[in-house]
Amino acid sequence: MINDNKAYVLRVKAASRLKSIPQEEYKAKYVLDSNTTKQALHIESEFIRNYKPILSQASASMREGNYENAIHLFTNLLKINPNDYNVLIDRAKCFHKMKKSKLALKDLDTIMIKEQNHPRALLAKAEILYDTNDFSSALTFFQAGYDIRKDMTAFAVGIEKTKKSMETSHSQTLIQPDRLLAKATKRQEVLGDLEVDYHFLNEFETNTPTNSNISQQVQELLSYIEQQNENLINNS
Repeated sequence: MINDNKAYVLRVKAASRLKSIPQEEYKAKYVLDSNTTKQALHIESEFIRNYKPILSQASASMREGNYENAIHLFTNLLKINPNDYNVLIDRAKCFHKMKKSKLALKDLDTIMIKEQNHPRALLAKAEILYDTNDFSSALTFFQAGYDIRKDMTAFAVGIEKTKKSMETSHSQTLIQPDRLLAKATKRQEVLGDLEVDYHFLNEFETNTPTNSNISQQVQELLSYIEQQNENLINNS
């Protein structure tokens, strides 16, 4: 019988959600009284008529940057069809735009648990990881996507830009200590013999009671040396 058809039952569930009425009530109205394929086709067409407009609205909201509304609509669609991978990917992109990258990655992982090499999911995950500066993981997913879909140029572009970012990040890590050393060297050049006095006074001030006259005089000397240092560096 038609009521035992699994696909038909799923469509009834979907249609009942779209009409915002209890499933049993929907079945009583459309299923228990129907004994023909014509009625099944009617419900299926109703499902399609409702699903596609909501999808269109969600996509429009996403394009317009109204990510919160797009997420709301995509979520409603996933209640009807949890296995719509395109909807999951688009919702993930909206989550990412709203700085909710963990939720975005969760949507993509939902797909990849079932279909590990889904190209769009791989690409979306790689882009999100790249944007969050997880370059090593991003490169892994760009490379995985490229291995299965060399025709998708986005993977090759992703590999190239990620490698460049990794090189830049590595260079900056190496340059930073050099900058600190250069600053310290410049300080010593400017202060000369006062550098020794400065360190001596710092240590002396640490071991001197803060409420004593000597402590106040030491602090004044330290302030003077620091001010001289700043003036000389700025004018050099």
